[in-house]
Amino acid sequence: MTTRTFNRIALLGIALLVFSVIDSCTAAFGTPYVFRMTPGDTVLVSGDLLDTPAIPNRWLEEPSLETIRSHVDFTRETPGLHIDFIELRGRLWRGYLQIDSVTPGQYTFQVFNTASKEPEVEPLYTVRVFADRDALRADMPSISERYLDIRPVLIFFMAMPLTMLLLYLSFRQSGKDEALLISQGIGSVYKLAKSKIGWDVMVGLGSDHGVNPGDTLRILDRKMHEVGELKVETVGPEASGGLLPLDANIKSGYYVALPGAVVPEMNRP
Repeated sequence: MTTRTFNRIALLGIALLVFSVIDSCTAAFGTPYVFRMTPGDTVLVSGDLLDTPAIPNRWLEEPSLETIRSHVDFTRETPGLHIDFIELRGRLWRGYLQIDSVTPGQYTFQVFNTASKEPEVEPLYTVRVFADRDALRADMPSISERYLDIRPVLIFFMAMPLTMLLLYLSFRQSGKDEALLISQGIGSVYKLAKSKIGWDVMVGLGSDHGVNPGDTLRILDRKMHEVGELKVETVGPEASGGLLPLDANIKSGYYVALPGAVVPEMNRP
């Protein structure tokens, strides 16, 4: 494949990376305190308490499940909803939310400190129960989860190595293409500096390629059309330079060719 092909595929990979990040943010910063489930599901959920339970020695040892479940409890709208608490660290609680035979709809629950005097001020969590997985996916804030049933973070981790590989292959192919052009007597314009008297131009052909001070190099555009000439003033082993008037047709990405170089036709329209 050509460098241009690698670049185009790499751009597609970069677009996927950007999409996955935006899609992840959309899901992360969507409606807070909402859990989506179907009847019979069990999912790991977590949240924060406003009133921190006073557990003795909680910084010295992990509280037991019995201790955790004696310090936090929950209210619910339906008996088919249950939370099995498994962790309590300061204000953070974590547990398994279970939905049994519940009619599809929207339900709420609150988790509270059993010693709290105002348990009703704790955050209100919403459980959206759907009849099947298709209905659940249709409610997801993430586009990739809604239409592809794939979490955006998985798209990111799949696209990242592919994009890096393509960028590497593009860089390597670009080096091969440049070496091939130089072997044909064609070099890139890699530096343009504008001044009051004209354009200071540096190109990738030097004395190693047969260039001498006073030589005239042909200027080629990106499609290898001849658009002007550059008179060489300074020469190094692998580069040379010259000065062009301000109205000269010269841009970054142009090429120069030796007088007798055969210009390839492959990039022409």
